[in-house]
Order: sequence, then C-alpha cells, then structure tokens
Amino acid sequence: MDTYVKKLSDIKDDLLDPDIKFDSNSLRYTIERVIKIVDKKFGSENEYSTRLSKINQNGFFFEDNQQKLISILDIIIDDIELSSQKEEFITKPNQANDISERMNKLVYEENHKVFVVHGHNNEIKQSVARIIDKLGLEPIILHEQPNMGMTIIEKFLFNSNVGFAVVILSADDIVFDSNNKQNYRARQNVVLELGFFYAKLGRNRVVALVDSSKKIDLPSDIHGIIYISYDGDNGRWKFDLAKELSNNGYSINVNDIL
Repeated sequence: MDTYVKKLSDIKDDLLDPDIKFDSNSLRYTIERVIKIVDKKFGSENEYSTRLSKINQNGFFFEDNQQKLISILDIIIDDIELSSQKEEFITKPNQANDISERMNKLVYEENHKVFVVHGHNNEIKQSVARIIDKLGLEPIILHEQPNMGMTIIEKFLFNSNVGFAVVILSADDIVFDSNNKQNYRARQNVVLELGFFYAKLGRNRVVALVDSSKKIDLPSDIHGIIYISYDGDNGRWKFDLAKELSNNGYSINVNDIL
C-alpha cells in the first residue's frame, strides 16, 4: 500500500471509529495533519489542500465538518491509488480541473438537497415535498432517511448538510395565555430546528412557511423576519418559494409547478 494512502486511511479509520472521541480542537488538528500529508505528496499548491482549508471548523457544526473531511479523504485516497504510477498527476490543467469538478460535486450534492422541517400536518409536508421535487431538487424529510444506528439528534445532524431548508410552522399545539385565551403554535422541536438552520445556512437560505388556516403564535425572536404564508395546495406559496430558491442561485423553471 502506498505510504500516503496508509497514513490517510488510518486517519479516516480514526474518524469513523466510535470509540475515538473527536472534538472541534482535535478535528482542527486532524485537518492540519491531512493538509501536511497532501502537501508533501502533491506540493504546497493543490486543489485538495485548498478545499480542506475551507472546511468550516466552527465547533457548533462539528459533525458536519467531520463528515466533509471524510468525504474529501475518500476522494484523495482514490486519486492517489489511481495515479500511483503518474507522478505528474495534478500538474496538468485538465487533471486539476477534474479534481476541482469532483470536489465541487460534493458541494452540489449538498446544495441540491432541501431539508423539510415539519410538525404534525402531513398534508402540508407532502405538498411542500412534491413542489421541491417538481423543481428538480431533492426534499430531505428526516423520518424517511435511514437510521443507520444513529440517535435522533445524530441522524438530524447527519442529514442537515443541505443547501436550503423549508420549515413548516403549522398549528400543532394548543396553548393558553395568562388570560386563559386559546392560541395555536408550532411544535417546539420545529421552532428549535428553525433556529438551527438560520444559524447554519443563514436566513436567506431558510424559508419559514406558516400555515394560514389558523392564527399561529410565532416566536418573538423571529418577528420581522420574512416568512411565506401557506395558503393551500394550489396557493401562491409555491411560487414564493420558487422565487426564494431562484434568488439563492438555484436554476429552476416555474413552469414545472404550474
């Protein structure tokens, strides 16, 4: 086995080993180790190290960063094995472009996915998923994804590597204020996940879709933030959603949802 492949494979095995605990600091050190190995193999200016250095090392998204590192390691290991007899591998422009294309594919696969956060309203959930699919994107609904032995929070984080999120705020819970007045609100886990995606993706890549069939109390922290009103399966909301996706760089055709 190639020496570099052995070193990188050992690092990948450690990342996948559940008995070895990583945190944001140890992951940062691991990324630096990988960059040193890759630079020694391919030189200080290479596409691999450039992509590795761009991994967001914010500890809040540790699991995401770990998965990105594993994905890039897979590409590097495959390339070294395929090019073991070609020392000039990444010196030719067309080969360097090929590496960049495969690296970009990782980003595309994430951006092509739209996470759908939902409560108990199955009708709205299905309607949203159907529109996302018609627009040529991949709706990610958590309970439809394989468990793979993960806890719920682990499964959520694993599947949260997406380019956009639609958070459905439906009238799932009945609450009473201090005057015993009845109000409706979204499930609290939905509100929590709304905040998560605001932090992870930025507000421009998150749409809060509010069910207009009942008056829903919204968290005071998001008052003033633009949201889309869900006005039925054939309502205007789907065109507003398409507009938000288009404004974020998605190449979509509104005719697909007519």
